[in-house]
Amino acid sequence: MTDRAQHPVSRRRVAATALRLALGAHRRALAATLLFAVVEATGPIAAAWLTKQLIDSLTGHGTREVTAIAAALAATGVLLALLPYVDDLCQGVLTRAVALTAQDRLFRAVNAHPGLDLYEDPVRLDRLRLAQQSGQDTPVQLVQCALIVLRSGWTLVGFAGVLAAVSPVLAGLVLLGAVPKLVAELRLARATAAAFAGVTAGERREAFFSTLLGGTTAAKEIRLFGIGDVLRERMLVERRAVNRIRHRLDVRRLSVNSLPTLLASGVAGGGLLWAVGRVSAGTLTVGDLSVFLAAVASVQGGLGSAVTAVANGHQHLLVFAEYVAVAEGGARRGGSQTPCTTGSSSTTCGSVTPRICRGYCGA
Repeated sequence: MTDRAQHPVSRRRVAATALRLALGAHRRALAATLLFAVVEATGPIAAAWLTKQLIDSLTGHGTREVTAIAAALAATGVLLALLPYVDDLCQGVLTRAVALTAQDRLFRAVNAHPGLDLYEDPVRLDRLRLAQQSGQDTPVQLVQCALIVLRSGWTLVGFAGVLAAVSPVLAGLVLLGAVPKLVAELRLARATAAAFAGVTAGERREAFFSTLLGGTTAAKEIRLFGIGDVLRERMLVERRAVNRIRHRLDVRRLSVNSLPTLLASGVAGGGLLWAVGRVSAGTLTVGDLSVFLAAVASVQGGLGSAVTAVANGHQHLLVFAEYVAVAEGGARRGGSQTPCTTGSSSTTCGSVTPRICRGYCGA
């Protein structure tokens, strides 16, 4: 039975651990990132509404001052242009702080684990490597997925109101068009997370053979016994296996996303034809058409971003479970520690092989 089967880690616990890491690493950077997400979500709604007012005023359907509207629209554009750079700065600070904290906690748990069985079992060693990789950036990626969902939801609420004012039926169709994509992305996230473990194991073995071929430790033995081509072939076998796994995921991603994307695009195209017909009939203004186009594009983009963020967050939770299992429970899951019988009675080796035990204890 695997460690995961014996000690399952709930998704709630994984999410709580990621949030604690982000909060404990840098609270101010996390708060600033949250604030920027709200501002970035509000900006497109304000820009679309100001564009509608400007067009209506220029075409004689509005009574507001054109210069004031244009100035407000320009200021909104400047803010939206500069905001991503400031947001990247805050996210960089948060990412580096989380990576430092996560690595510290992980290797504190590893150092607290007695014995060498953690390094002798290839399965547990793969889990350690996966925990090391996921601990550096996965907590921040989970926070970013949550912020994308928040930002997309905020934008959806604003633009959905615009669409509902134009046509409630069309607003419902646009929102329902993303449901198949949500289901497809969640299925794809499970497959990606399941394949990630195989990729990690293959890349570890490839790195092992690559280190042997390019390092100085085994250079003499490799040339003495003439096994360089054998090791090279083994390295290429592992690389081909990893490439096949990634290729299958790419093919599955294409097949899973094609139909939902076509459905959403069809809904957007039908809505555009309907809106143009209403403008030609005089029931909608040119400004209404512009805000309608912005609303359709933002709703489709927001739904796509939210669906992708939910799927990616689901995948990150599955991967980050390895970090939680090792960092918070790895020491407790160690094998039974028995006193060494080949060396000093005060030394505890754990479940190591006799050869390592003799070398470790000096027997």
